[in-house]
Amino acid sequence: MGQEVLFYDGSCGLCDRTVQLVIKRDRAGRFRCAPLGGERYRREVQPQLSGDPPDAIAVVTDTGELLWRTDALLYLLARMDRPWPAVARWLCWIPRTIRDWGYRKVARVRRSLFAPPACPVATLGNCKRFDP
Repeated sequence: MGQEVLFYDGSCGLCDRTVQLVIKRDRAGRFRCAPLGGERYRREVQPQLSGDPPDAIAVVTDTGELLWRTDALLYLLARMDRPWPAVARWLCWIPRTIRDWGYRKVARVRRSLFAPPACPVATLGNCKRFDP
């Protein structure tokens, strides 16, 4: 089993909030976090892509599977502390095409709805959870 990694857009306020939620609710420390386009992303994810990456968060699972959009979100939710696994189970009932349609709609307006983070999401207390 490998390490689980959440790749996120470091200039997006919604992504920043998602990372903060994961760090807070993943007390077991399963997930490392790294920015999209960072060193780890270029090394581990980019070689797997045939074209441009989607405008979305990505998760590399402990088995090495690469997940995007709502599949990545559901994977994250299922591994966090309560009540998030129950939320993930409910959301799984929605077909992926509909979930991803909603995800893309939010992704288009996320920068106007959520201010960019004022400072990096990594703080002294959680720096060990972040990769470049």
